[in-house]
Amino acid sequence: MAMAESIITNLVQQLGLLAIEEAQSLNNVEGQCLSLMDRLKFMKSFLRDCEDRETEHDTVKELQELIREVAFQAEDVIETFVLETQRHQLRSKTKRFVHKVEHWRTLRGIGKEIDSINQRISKIYEDKDKYQIKLGEGSRSSHFENLLRKRRMEVDDEVVGFNDVVDTLQKQLIEGSSQLEVMSIIGMGGLGKTTVAKKLNNDDKVIRKHFKCIGWVFVSDQDYKTQEVILNLLKSLGKKMDVLEPMETQELKRTLCDHLMGQRYLIFLDDVWHKTMWDEVKECFPDKSNGSRIVITSRIAEVARYASPKEPHFLRFLDKEESWSLFSKKVFRGDPCPRHLEPLGRQIAMKCKGLPLSIVVLGSMLATKEKSERVWERTMNYVSSFISEDKTCLQVLALSYHNLPLELKPCFLYFGAFPEDYEISVRRLIALWLAEGLVQSVGNRPLEDVAESYLEELINRSLVQVGKKRTDGGLKTCRIHDLCRDLCIEEATRENFLTANVEAPKSALPSFSQRKHRRVSSLRDTHCLITSKDWDSSSLRALFSFDPQRNSMSSDSWKNLCTKYKLIRILDLGANIAAGSIPNALSELTNLRYLRLFIPSSVIPSSIFELWNLKMLFIHGSPSYVLPVEVFKLQQLEQLIICGRTTFMPNSVRSSTRPLLSLRVMSYIFHNEAFESLVKSHYFPNLIKLKLDGAQSEWPYLINLLPFLPCLERLTLLNHDSAREDDDNIFDKVTEAHIVSSNLKKVTLKVLSWSWRSIELLGKFPHLQILKLQDVILHMNRESRFDKNCVSENSFPKLHTLHIEKGGCSGSRFLLHETALLQLRYLFVEGVSLKAYMRRSRLWELPNLQDVKIINSFSSSSLEREIENLQAQAKYRLLILYEINTE
Repeated sequence: MAMAESIITNLVQQLGLLAIEEAQSLNNVEGQCLSLMDRLKFMKSFLRDCEDRETEHDTVKELQELIREVAFQAEDVIETFVLETQRHQLRSKTKRFVHKVEHWRTLRGIGKEIDSINQRISKIYEDKDKYQIKLGEGSRSSHFENLLRKRRMEVDDEVVGFNDVVDTLQKQLIEGSSQLEVMSIIGMGGLGKTTVAKKLNNDDKVIRKHFKCIGWVFVSDQDYKTQEVILNLLKSLGKKMDVLEPMETQELKRTLCDHLMGQRYLIFLDDVWHKTMWDEVKECFPDKSNGSRIVITSRIAEVARYASPKEPHFLRFLDKEESWSLFSKKVFRGDPCPRHLEPLGRQIAMKCKGLPLSIVVLGSMLATKEKSERVWERTMNYVSSFISEDKTCLQVLALSYHNLPLELKPCFLYFGAFPEDYEISVRRLIALWLAEGLVQSVGNRPLEDVAESYLEELINRSLVQVGKKRTDGGLKTCRIHDLCRDLCIEEATRENFLTANVEAPKSALPSFSQRKHRRVSSLRDTHCLITSKDWDSSSLRALFSFDPQRNSMSSDSWKNLCTKYKLIRILDLGANIAAGSIPNALSELTNLRYLRLFIPSSVIPSSIFELWNLKMLFIHGSPSYVLPVEVFKLQQLEQLIICGRTTFMPNSVRSSTRPLLSLRVMSYIFHNEAFESLVKSHYFPNLIKLKLDGAQSEWPYLINLLPFLPCLERLTLLNHDSAREDDDNIFDKVTEAHIVSSNLKKVTLKVLSWSWRSIELLGKFPHLQILKLQDVILHMNRESRFDKNCVSENSFPKLHTLHIEKGGCSGSRFLLHETALLQLRYLFVEGVSLKAYMRRSRLWELPNLQDVKIINSFSSSSLEREIENLQAQAKYRLLILYEINTE
């Protein structure tokens, strides 16, 4: 019921804002709206009670479905009302008068629908006694806890792939400080945390000889009881239960502390979910400086870091050989695998994506079946289905989902929209969350920052995996394990949040058409799905296309989309659905917040600029585009991402156009006179990130535009040539006060030819933290060839990351003044000749360097000696990789 509660929470907030900001527009529906707000508050509290009930109980399932329907109906009605109000307000006075009766009738119809919803909620309240369930019928949390206890009894201590972790932990347990230390093992459900811990617990040769007292307790999820945890821990230490059971919690704590006092003990706290649990039991563990240890296993890294400053041991996924080893052991139970089955077996094991739980479940299933190529080929084609049918895997992971805070649940379910093995752009994911209104405001923090913290929390809880990282250390991409994706799809389908994996709709539509879908992710034949009349799309909020085939949207597709998808917020047609001829009717989809289109022509249809609620616009498919003046109608626009050199129309500055005050991100814009005119007229005052493709003016002139972009923090220059080194007239026109007042923190230069005088100007920016040079040729000035410092005194005072990729220096050396780049911590050099950077350069001797990574394809005996000397003297982490030329 996470989605129903999330929707109700958002609706209550939305109705509250309407009551304050749109009181005049509410007219005769004001009473109904306020009444609906009160009833929705009741529904929210009722949902919380319902959430704790056993989900398999038919009566509760009936109630949950009813509440979900009411929540969705309320969302549809309120959004329809808001859109109608906005549409009427945007009309001219004359048109408002002409449409007055029509508008009144629409509001009257909406009022009747709200009355209907209020009556349905009242009926639920009147029938509340019908849904009461006796405690003896169980709860979902106890159901999952019993499942996990059963699994832990079945876990063996045979470790495959984690011997290095076991050896490291064993060494830390018996060596090191005499003080009490807490260690932790972290990973997603089914990765093998308990297996590793049991391997240590059962080690008679080392661990049990070293520690005089060893205890183990399974803590479980949010319903843990401190009294039971301590009681079970004392039981594992050999205490008699008949003496302990009458004791209260505090007495049990004293008993445990007294028992451990003076002994070198080892305690295992298995499956800890909450920091509060550690707060409640830590007083039981005395520190007598005798080398005692505590081992925590958890899915949540934050829990481990809260209990101890020691870095947790993060379990990785198994590699190919480890997966095959575990699989063959489970299938053949010690016997060798027949040679003819091994290739198939390895492929089956690989499809488990390194998750031991999946491998064990699948291996145990195949152990009882006929060991033939026929059976194994069928299994290989449907590995995911066989694992899901067992239910064990999904139930284990489901506990992580149900333990999520309310605001994170819909964000996690969104991962189900992406195809299997998809590398997900973090920027794209966060943009989708924001467009859907899934991110809640926290004080004055930007919503993008809150969204990033949501993603970090999902990673912290071992549900999402880290992909590529940005230069500043932030996430660039992320991914999700297939089993977690299956969980997303199962939960999202049950909640009617998302319908994923839609393909071949002509054959699938009979079952697909049985419900009103809120979000649909299409893997193929998207155009057929859009044109189909066999399903109700009136409540659709999002449509994603990951169609591998390059198709073009027909006029019928656009007609159907524009007439039936009235409440759609997200339209992401991907890279392979060409927009073709976009009709004027697109302007009717005024609820759109996020639009991603493949437009192969340079002309962007004007109907797009009538979508007044649009926040994110992504366009690609042509090497260049022209932005009409109508773009300034998009007053809610926050991100304008156009993949192609984009030119603003001349004379865009007009009295009738308004600045884009909400715009934060814009790319790739051609730097011409029209752009300069818009910047100087303060049309982008809150822009944070800007990418410029090409320029008609030089870098020094661009510096003089910065006062008109006071919020700009990230700047990318693509295909841009700086001023010539000997063109003093241009450099003399730079106003250094503009540099000092700039807020630039990151600059990326791509495919450029730059003089060192331009670099010297860049070094004066007081807040610059990250500099990326990609395919940049640095032309040294004449003075630098006579040993004058190329990077001058006090340059780059706050730069902590320098990334140099390809390109190079036209001179002989890369020299630094002794006061330059003093805060540099991270240095990355790839695909450039190191000659200019190695010899007589202070670059490698900077005092705060922490990490240096070099990927080099150029080699010589003298260079190798330089690198050997560097490796011998380096006081920082140094990684050197050599590219292999395969040509």
